[in-house]
Amino acid sequence: MNEAVSRPNYTSALPTRVGVIFGDLGQLNVSALKYLIAYLNTLQRSFEFELLESNSNDPLITLLKPGEVVDRESCRLMLPAFQTRIIGQIAREQQQYRLADNSTPHGFVIISMARFSDEHYGLKSGDLQVQALGDWERRMAPPSIFEFMITLLLRQAASFRAPAVSKSIHLGTKGCLFDFTPELGDVRYKSLQAYVCSICRERLRANGFADVADDLVQALDTRWLGKLDDPYSPASIVGKLGYNLFVTQGIKPTWSEVVRDTLRDEGTKELVKLIGAVMLAALLLWLGLSGKK
Repeated sequence: MNEAVSRPNYTSALPTRVGVIFGDLGQLNVSALKYLIAYLNTLQRSFEFELLESNSNDPLITLLKPGEVVDRESCRLMLPAFQTRIIGQIAREQQQYRLADNSTPHGFVIISMARFSDEHYGLKSGDLQVQALGDWERRMAPPSIFEFMITLLLRQAASFRAPAVSKSIHLGTKGCLFDFTPELGDVRYKSLQAYVCSICRERLRANGFADVADDLVQALDTRWLGKLDDPYSPASIVGKLGYNLFVTQGIKPTWSEVVRDTLRDEGTKELVKLIGAVMLAALLLWLGLSGKK
C-alpha cells in the first residue's frame, strides 16, 4: 500500500493545522478535554486543531503512561519514527474511507500524563511536540488542568506557525505566552491572563505574523468559557460531560467537589429546599405533639 502523503503548502494566509494525539490520560475526562480543544477552532483563524486517534500499543504511547518517569532525550529519539507511523496511519485511514482530502496536519502534539526525569514538561523534535504533565498537582490550580493543557497547546501551535517563536523568548515571567518558565507551577500565569508581551508581538510582526498575537489572546481569554447557568456555554457543556471547570481543581473531582457541583444545580437546590421544608414541618409537628403531653 502506498503510504505517501501530500503535505499542503502553508502560508500566512492559511491556518496552521495541528494534529492533537492523546496518550493514556488515566482518570482525566478526555471527552471534556476534546470538546474544549475542538472549540478553539471557533475562536480564532491562525490554527486548526484536529483530534487524532493513535494506536494504544504504539511504543511511544506505551512509554508515556500516567506518572511514568521518562528520560526526555530517549523520548526525543523516538519522535521521528512515531511521526512516520502516525502519518502512515492517517494515509491508510484516508484510503480506507475513500476521503477526498489526503493531506496531513502541519504539526502534531501528544498530550500525556507522563513525567520527564529532568522535570521539563515538554519537548519538541521537528513537527512533533510532547506535553508531559505527570507533575501536575492540585495546588497548581487555578487554572484547571484543562486550561493548563490548552495554554500549552496554543503555545505549541504558535511555534509551528511562526518559527521565530519556536523557542522561549525571554527570561522574566510576565504572564506572556512565550515566557521561559522552568517551573511547571509558573506556567499558570500564562493561563490566568491572556497576554502576549511587546517583545513577542514585535517578533511575530517582524516575521509576518502580526495577526497571530491577537488570535492567541482571543483564545487565551477564558471568558469564552461562559457561565454554568448558560446551557449553551462551553463551561456548561463541559459540566454535562462530567467536569466542572469552576469547582474541580485536580485531574478528577474529589468527593467534596462533586457535592459542591451538585449543590450548584438549580434542580438540586429546589430539592434541598423541599427536604428542608419537610424536615422543618416534621420538627414543628414533633414539638407540638411533645408540648401537649
